[in-house]
Amino acid sequence: MMLLMISWRHLVLPLALTGVSVGAHAQRSVLDLTADRTLARADGRSNVVLSARVFVGGQPAGDGTIVRFATNGGRFDQDEVTTRGGIARVSLIAPNTVGQVKVTASVIGGSNAVPASVTVDFVDDATFKLQVTSTWLTVRSDDVLVYAVNAGASGRRLLGAFSENGLAMASNGAITIRATSLQVDVVSGIVIATGGVRVTTRDVDTSVRRLTWNPVRRQLLAELDTGTIVTLDPISLLAKPTNQSISSDTFRIVDQSTADVSVVSSEVSLELGGDYNLLFKHARLLIDGQTLAVLPLHRMTVYQRTLFRDQLLGFASTGLTVDVPYTYQATRSGTGVVHLRRGAQFGSSAVARRTGWGIDIEQQYRSRLGSGTFQVLNAQDGRRGSRLQHASRFGSKADASLFVDVPNGKDIYGSLQAGYQLPFARIGMFQTASRFVGSSNVQIDQGFTDYRQQVSIESNPFQLGLPGWRATLSAVNTTQRTVASAATTKSMADSYGTRLIRSPQKITSRWLYSQVVSLNYVDVVGLDGGGLAVQNSSTFRTALTPSSNFQWTYDYLQQPQLVTLTSVTTPKHRLSFAYDWSAPNGGSVFVNSTQGLDVNQSSTSASVSMPLRKDWELRVNRIDSQLGITRFRDTEFGVVKLVDGRAIGAYYSTTAKQLQIDFTGGVRF
Repeated sequence: MMLLMISWRHLVLPLALTGVSVGAHAQRSVLDLTADRTLARADGRSNVVLSARVFVGGQPAGDGTIVRFATNGGRFDQDEVTTRGGIARVSLIAPNTVGQVKVTASVIGGSNAVPASVTVDFVDDATFKLQVTSTWLTVRSDDVLVYAVNAGASGRRLLGAFSENGLAMASNGAITIRATSLQVDVVSGIVIATGGVRVTTRDVDTSVRRLTWNPVRRQLLAELDTGTIVTLDPISLLAKPTNQSISSDTFRIVDQSTADVSVVSSEVSLELGGDYNLLFKHARLLIDGQTLAVLPLHRMTVYQRTLFRDQLLGFASTGLTVDVPYTYQATRSGTGVVHLRRGAQFGSSAVARRTGWGIDIEQQYRSRLGSGTFQVLNAQDGRRGSRLQHASRFGSKADASLFVDVPNGKDIYGSLQAGYQLPFARIGMFQTASRFVGSSNVQIDQGFTDYRQQVSIESNPFQLGLPGWRATLSAVNTTQRTVASAATTKSMADSYGTRLIRSPQKITSRWLYSQVVSLNYVDVVGLDGGGLAVQNSSTFRTALTPSSNFQWTYDYLQQPQLVTLTSVTTPKHRLSFAYDWSAPNGGSVFVNSTQGLDVNQSSTSASVSMPLRKDWELRVNRIDSQLGITRFRDTEFGVVKLVDGRAIGAYYSTTAKQLQIDFTGGVRF
């Protein structure tokens, strides 16, 4: 259904990262963009809060700096926001269709800040539940357990476990797989098992010849001793017939003996989501078969082709960049790192760097109460900031997430999301609250300057008389209170409607078509507005080749006047397309683009990764967005070479007009 919001500006707060170095470049601008969560439901109403941080010469940008936002999916409560304390915040309202949404932020007014971007995954209810609960995949072996980079000619990052006794094991939640050979693609998390495979879940046990397992989606595809291909129920392990096509590579274990870089360990835990952390116990690091180091605990991330992710040394026109970490905890229950940094990475661009020295502390944790990350930024500074991101799941029915920013010890921003699944419907709640003290010696907007609450209930999908169509019924109440000086303004609105969902249907042998239509009646208390709100998303998708996909979507949005926070520049008609391609040798192309058909508003982002020759890689990242007569473009070129398992990368941005050279790092777009 369509989310209703009231037409007040979403107030913003200053944030941390206020440590300033001596001799900072006075006009050097940096833009960072973060989301309070990167996984949400594609239900047309869930909110993701985006924070754009703008620094000029190492200091927060002056109040009133304009930041514009563009997206290839969903919609904003505002497209254009002015900063307070260097921060501009907007809410991204979820699309009705599943997929990745890329958001781009740009600074208006001649700034040399490189546009920044962030990606949010919008998923269905089943996937949301699984990704919230399925965090760690643990792999053990009584014989050989090795992580390999550039294994053979595949260019993949693989984790392999081998045991003559059939004790190579992978476990996640209630499911455990044992076999003589196991292989995990650490990017996708998919497990392949061959040889005497046993699957156990709770008190149920079964044996198959070969198996593939997607622990995120809880999908088990098995080959029985008879050669028949079946799917296994993740709870009962009952075999079900399947029409899934099986390629020759589905059950193939890749030879990892020729890996350029490898880590041999007794146990490895892989984080399925987030930064995709790998935690090794008793790790032996090897380069071309030669031992480089032996560590009792070692932590790294999937996306870095370097053994020491955090040990970063670089040089640019802004000076030397340093990142010296101390890992004080590296277990499944949490990872903790203290960073001593100069010119720390800040934003999605390789050349976006925070000026000056700083000490940052990051503690990731996981317990029965949930998981999250707590950060203290610029701990050495009296204006230090802190940030908390937390997510919890309570059984199979309830979930919640919390985001809190305390930029400088006095200003605060928070958002809370919660949901509960009834037998017939889902109840959801979204709240935000902010307090901004002010800058200089002038205090403005005292107290909680903005408070917003949304409570919704949506029925479970039910079948309609039309083939392939389902529907939900929903009701949403939204309230908002704004405090400016001594004046308090309150408002409230109600929305009632239905969401019509057409499941993917084949229109040709290769093309799938799906559609979602939302119809809502909006009643606004205290405003002269309201009426019928209509939203439609029509999507066509095809697999062009086994390694590439193409999708285009037409969106229609009709809103009542004076009801939502959405800017008047939001297109009523919008066309989007997405293309992705990945090659076995590690090359990849990803393109997302959206174009307003009735309003001059567009956004395109593209990233290309291409192997040049042995150990060399070309990376290109392109951002192009236009809002009205204002256009923002940036192209970032990167050339990376692996040397003894470490990456040397040179990056250039056409907006910042700066060259950044990293000697031990390597940045993933």
